[in-house]
Amino acid sequence: MEKKTSTEDGNSEEESNYVVDEKKLKRIKNPRHWPLYRYSIQLDGDLTESGIGCYIRAMRNDLAKHELKCTLIENLSETLAENPFNDNADVISNLISIENKRDNNLDFELPIVISFPHQRYRKKSSREIVLRVLANGEWKDYYPLKDSKLLDFLESNSGQIPLFHCRMKTLMKSVKLCVVNKSRVESAFVKGNKALALVSYLDNRITLKIPKDACEEKIEKVEMQPLPNNPQMINQIKKYFKSSESLCHTSSLINLNLPSTIKLPMILSMPLPGTFQSKKLKSNNIRVDNRISKNLSIVTKTSKNNYHLRDDIRYEINNDIVTFPIEHNIKKIFLFETLNGTSNTDIGNVARNLELFNTRRKLANILIRQHEDDPEDIAIVCCNLKETDNEIVKMEERGYTISFHEPSTIEVCLKEGQRLQLKSKGNVRLVEEIQPFRFLQSKTMRMEGQLKVDEKYAQRGRPNYYGTIELLSENQSHCDVKVELPKHNIRTVPCHKVDFQIRQKGFLTSEYLRQISDETALKWRSIATSLNLSDARINAINLEHCTHREKSFKALQQWFKQTTLLQSGCKQLYEALQDNGYILLAEQLSENFQTYKEDDRRARERSLLQKAVHCITFDSSVQSNWEKIVEQLQLTSDFEDKLKQTKSVPQRLRQAFEKWMEMHGGSIEVLSYLLKDNHLINANRIVENLIRENLKHLEQFP
Repeated sequence: MEKKTSTEDGNSEEESNYVVDEKKLKRIKNPRHWPLYRYSIQLDGDLTESGIGCYIRAMRNDLAKHELKCTLIENLSETLAENPFNDNADVISNLISIENKRDNNLDFELPIVISFPHQRYRKKSSREIVLRVLANGEWKDYYPLKDSKLLDFLESNSGQIPLFHCRMKTLMKSVKLCVVNKSRVESAFVKGNKALALVSYLDNRITLKIPKDACEEKIEKVEMQPLPNNPQMINQIKKYFKSSESLCHTSSLINLNLPSTIKLPMILSMPLPGTFQSKKLKSNNIRVDNRISKNLSIVTKTSKNNYHLRDDIRYEINNDIVTFPIEHNIKKIFLFETLNGTSNTDIGNVARNLELFNTRRKLANILIRQHEDDPEDIAIVCCNLKETDNEIVKMEERGYTISFHEPSTIEVCLKEGQRLQLKSKGNVRLVEEIQPFRFLQSKTMRMEGQLKVDEKYAQRGRPNYYGTIELLSENQSHCDVKVELPKHNIRTVPCHKVDFQIRQKGFLTSEYLRQISDETALKWRSIATSLNLSDARINAINLEHCTHREKSFKALQQWFKQTTLLQSGCKQLYEALQDNGYILLAEQLSENFQTYKEDDRRARERSLLQKAVHCITFDSSVQSNWEKIVEQLQLTSDFEDKLKQTKSVPQRLRQAFEKWMEMHGGSIEVLSYLLKDNHLINANRIVENLIRENLKHLEQFP
């Protein structure tokens, strides 16, 4: 309701306009009413399989859709090699490049809201997800929205695709973005007159205590990020890097972001190297091995990327917790336990290797199993260490239990996003080479293939044929896995094996199904349900294949295998396409079906006509009247002269009828009328019997 006043100079109207403008301004600043811009990317190489690069909401005056260009970056490992993470975070989304077409950076009046699709992940209190942005060679983290009302509004419109929402005040000329799952960062703003302590969610024995008046500024931000460690870390470092044998144990790597100037020492507490404990301590008495004749070393790294062995720091050990002061700004800190006599150079090398292992390298397991019923079927899995046991169980449930390699599980050290390829060598090879794939800590790659033998007479004196499958990257070989095939269960002729023998039902060929699957890739699960595929079969297809296109094609193949009649199959597929919004595809399917149905009817009639001609040419009455019949067929005089040169009368009749069908089309009904006109009763009876016997066959359509 408008606010009214008693003045006579129009004040009531001005106040009314002021109220309206205030509401309009409030609406303009509300992100719910901002335009939504969707930026699409190619499906090939899309880790989220959504075809969406990102969504952006911005005020109309701040940004127009055409001002930004969004593209998918496929060389993820090369980007991370040039600009490595500081904390070995797991990438759970595509790496997207966003470029603005203006000459300078975009500074928005109100921060834009960017929604970024990502893969589903397992939530843990010790980890968090952020949007990581690369600009000018440095990664910057953007944390998720905290506005619960806006977040609920965005989530309600996101559908089934998980999205990460955050705000961004400035957008550089060219940036690269991805969503990562990283170890949780403990942070706080330190006020000069108050003390506080940061406690890690990863291990509550890791604490940073900040006393009063520790910083010069009134408010300073302090951050602490412990990276996870495990008891096998030392063995892994010695295996993949050239490290000293004198190294016994190492602590977690801790990233710190401290004030540039520290007035009073901050107290850092860490567990003694070699002790690993969860967040909830059951007891203060933690069992460790004998530490006689071992030294504890503290190694720090400054902002200048220099490592320092800190012999000047005094530490205390209480209940296997090491406590020591920090008086300078440092970026990373390690604790090492070494044997007596270890040189400072060895400790520095170990520190570099530990940082490299924690920030750029990750461990993965390669599982290669052959099927127990058919050893020619092979399954290959590349996964992180935590998913190994689950993947082994899944492979065993599907019958993939045979492994000729010792050990059956192979551990390799890889880079995030590294491009890998499987290559077969020896006498046992893959029928078709498996497409290259990329290693991601957050994603398990599952592949299947077929084995064949190149030379069946080679490798005599052995019970099995054998070969190897090699895991390769751009510049090195990671492992060789041995595969074998028994000599009594081998194909003698190498051939390509598909999922099942495709029986072409009319125009529903494998190529036509591939065309439909490419068009309907994004809704493959809904279409598979409409085609009455079981949930178990749909889930199996989802697990066995990576891209939407392959899942869509395999689902159509499975439905095709179950379909017996073309007409009922086309009707079912037509309804499935209609129900899922593919109207044009459904109409095209209907047109193709009607065209094929008409062509099939003509082919059946011609086949029946050829059969009738073959039968009547041996009738004696037809043979005696062949000249009269040929004359009524209205063939050319030259062709009639050639017929007279043929000695066999049945051969003359067959050639004449074939020429008649070629020139005039011909039909079995016309042939029947021709025989009636010439009073060839026996021959006409043969033709009528054929028509009567095949009438239902002509009307029915499979």
